Amino acid sequence: MKRKILIDISVTVLFSITTALAQDLISFGNDSLSFTNMNSNPYYFTVESLPNLDGLEERDSTYNGLRNIHLPDGTITLPVGKYSRGVGRTNPIYSVGGNAAAGDILTGKTAYVNDGEINGTMPNRGTVNFTPSTATQVISQGYHSGSGSVAGSANLVPSNIKLGVNIFGVNGSVVGATGSAADSSVLAGQIFSCAGAVNRTGTMPNRSGHVSAQSSSISGTTLRFRPQSGYYAGTSGNSAQFSDANFIAANIKSGISIFGIAGTYSGVSMAVARTGQSISYRSGDDASVGAGATWPVPRFSVQSNTNVVLDNLTGLIWARDAKGISNETWNDAIDYCNELTFGGFSDWRLPNINELLSIIDWSQRNPCLPSGHPFTNVKNLIYWSSTTDAINAAHVPSVYLVNGQVLRCDKALPQQAWPVRGP
Repeated sequence: MKRKILIDISVTVLFSITTALAQDLISFGNDSLSFTNMNSNPYYFTVESLPNLDGLEERDSTYNGLRNIHLPDGTITLPVGKYSRGVGRTNPIYSVGGNAAAGDILTGKTAYVNDGEINGTMPNRGTVNFTPSTATQVISQGYHSGSGSVAGSANLVPSNIKLGVNIFGVNGSVVGATGSAADSSVLAGQIFSCAGAVNRTGTMPNRSGHVSAQSSSISGTTLRFRPQSGYYAGTSGNSAQFSDANFIAANIKSGISIFGIAGTYSGVSMAVARTGQSISYRSGDDASVGAGATWPVPRFSVQSNTNVVLDNLTGLIWARDAKGISNETWNDAIDYCNELTFGGFSDWRLPNINELLSIIDWSQRNPCLPSGHPFTNVKNLIYWSSTTDAINAAHVPSVYLVNGQVLRCDKALPQQAWPVRGP
């Protein structure tokens, strides 16, 4: 409940003071009025002027109509002569509206909303800067001064971002390098990139033209070339090749075509070869006359399959290993040769007496084979022929390789066998 106290001084002044509050009137001297707050709570003082004493009209001027003069614990002094009365309260008087809350007002600032004083709690963040990262960064609640910024980068462009990836709204256009290619897997001089390596240079040789193969081999009826490593275009002007001077029509049996070459060799009109004898014992003998077909040079050629040897004079192909089969009867020797699969061929046979004698060099001994021949395991023993003696069918003309002598041997005795094939 409020009661009014009237005080008369040189100028009539009326003060209305709430009796429930404790305050002291300090003095009336020098045309001024002093109040001191004796309350435990902050004290608010309002001055009001005439003429509307009953209506409590409050005027706006420097001191006329002052309200909410805050007396937390001190003394306030006002000029007395200009006021009609003073009213003290524990709560301030407001006459403003609004809907602001403490969180809407900057911390350290006070505002009055709907007849109430509000102290702001909005944090003052000042200048805040951000640098983008892979994680989301929270913008702290509060007041930002507007001078902060988010860092940018001139490298944030599509050409620096992988295709299919979007970074801060920028779609990448770079196709990333993948794969496991090594330098040797890429053509020489070509630039490439793969996982973990960029701008590499290939080292694979470019095999243009016709390139010599490293080697050749025979498997049955198949001739194989081992090409040099590298890239082959596969055109008609590009191949891996292996040359053999003996691969000609004249060395292929007539009626037979080998890899597109039709043979012309008949084996019928071949001249009788020379014996190889070079020492003459008188005029008119073998060495002095030198009759017969001249031996080719080289006389023998080891084939690409090194288990067989071609006689360039007769076209016969001999097993390079002259051991063949040892100490077998004539019948066993024929069976062995006929059943033999060797060097990629299966048409081996026991040579006839003329074929066996065709490789004899009458100028040589132990064995009597041409000098420099390529055969291995040649024995200075008797070798079977497939020819049966015309007088005694139990005997076979055979060749003694020590000196080339022809001996008639019993078919039941053990001798050597040397397989041959062709022509």
